[in-house]
Amino acid sequence: MGCINGRANNVEEYWNTINQSNKLFSTFPEGRWNEDVNKIFSDAFNEKEVLGSFIENFEFPWMKFRIPPNVLGQIDNGQLMAADEAIDDYGKDKLVPARTAVYVGGMQGMESSILANLRIRQEEYVQILKNMPEFKNLDSKTQESIISDLQSQIRQYIPKIEEDTLPGFMDNIVAGRIANYFNVHGVNMFIDSSL
Repeated sequence: MGCINGRANNVEEYWNTINQSNKLFSTFPEGRWNEDVNKIFSDAFNEKEVLGSFIENFEFPWMKFRIPPNVLGQIDNGQLMAADEAIDDYGKDKLVPARTAVYVGGMQGMESSILANLRIRQEEYVQILKNMPEFKNLDSKTQESIISDLQSQIRQYIPKIEEDTLPGFMDNIVAGRIANYFNVHGVNMFIDSSL
């Protein structure tokens, strides 16, 4: 087994905290989420604060996994770490590549996937905006200004969508990347608990 989440950086820490009553969810750490977006979600769900589960002070050993540091912000580092721990726990010498499968558990909504989704779907959001009666009532110059400002803010805040964005956006790629890294050839899949 391997585990990394908002409570623990490894399985031992996870088992030590699983029965404690400490809350898994907290407010968004400063610098981890756009404050304006946070307000939108708060208003949409009638919440005073938007809560999430965050892994803090996490240092990813990018050299070990041979992942360039400039793409680290666009992938889910925690899943590679949990897989590494699970394989160490089992014993790398016991791996039979043809019969070793990779199953990754998680839930949709990781920072990298949320941000990528916002950037990828920005044109859809513009179309929704254009169809709103209140927006249609504005003069064309104001409409253009609002759309331009919206797109500019999205592009400024969210990194450009590139090849390495996909592992954070499409969770099934993570399982394939883990299988490739450890050179195992059995089934690999991502099981999403949020569906």
